[in-house]
Amino acid sequence: MHALAKNWTLVRVIRLVLACAFLAAGIANGDTIAFVAAAILGVQAIFNVGCAGNSCAAAQIENRAVSGADKKITYEEVT
Repeated sequence: MHALAKNWTLVRVIRLVLACAFLAAGIANGDTIAFVAAAILGVQAIFNVGCAGNSCAAAQIENRAVSGADKKITYEEVT
């Protein structure tokens, strides 16, 4: 339980606020989609998960020297 209260970033707070807003909209309008959105955002905020376990994080760009960068490229016409 202590781990859930640590490392609250701006993104987690935004998700929690959006979950509360969707929950209020779902209660006020009786909208099922708003309840589903509130549940998804709430779980993401509480457990600090997003993008399927953070698997959609930006890839690290490696600084590699390009070999053969001076080589002339030839194109072949395809008919």
